[in-house]
Amino acid sequence: MKELGVDELIWRPFFAELEKLYREKHRAYHRLKHIGQFLDHLHKFSPSPSVAMRLAVFFHDAVYNPKSKTNEFDSWLMAKRFISAVCAAGSKQDEQAILSAVEMLIMATASHTEKRIVDSPALSQEELDLFLDCDLLILAAERRAYDRYCRQIRFEYSHISDTDFRAGRGAFLTKFIKEPVLFRTPAISSFADRKARANMARELLRC
Repeated sequence: MKELGVDELIWRPFFAELEKLYREKHRAYHRLKHIGQFLDHLHKFSPSPSVAMRLAVFFHDAVYNPKSKTNEFDSWLMAKRFISAVCAAGSKQDEQAILSAVEMLIMATASHTEKRIVDSPALSQEELDLFLDCDLLILAAERRAYDRYCRQIRFEYSHISDTDFRAGRGAFLTKFIKEPVLFRTPAISSFADRKARANMARELLRC
């Protein structure tokens, strides 16, 4: 976070809190490994992702309670506190621009199937599309990794009966499979679309 231009004492407590949250016992998939893979994907398809994009990766699943419907908003509020704190401490970053971009990025993860049109100088359409695509790349993982992801998601929803989980997961998969476009970044869509559809179709047979 050198680009923030503030002392480590300012940002380190926030990242310590993030690390603690991502290690919560009820998480199996939405942990630090997911954040690391997300960042790897982002850097692979964008040599120099913006500060806003990288911050959004760190914070987008900061709050993760499978029983809640406000995870994205609550995660955004935590990101907002962080951005405001580092800017108040003297960061040269454009606070309003970063706030706007990070909010759009995090809140967009609430519904990956809803096409969002960017109308802001703080974020391009290509950046938003890439961010969402990288978050979803697990869907195009190799068979063993995808099956592990399925088990991890089931663990995170262990409070739900098998019958209810299969119904909900089946609806989720059906909605995604029906989407004409799963990945909007050409470099990702070219290899990921077919793999993702095959994985989801295979999982749907178990629902």
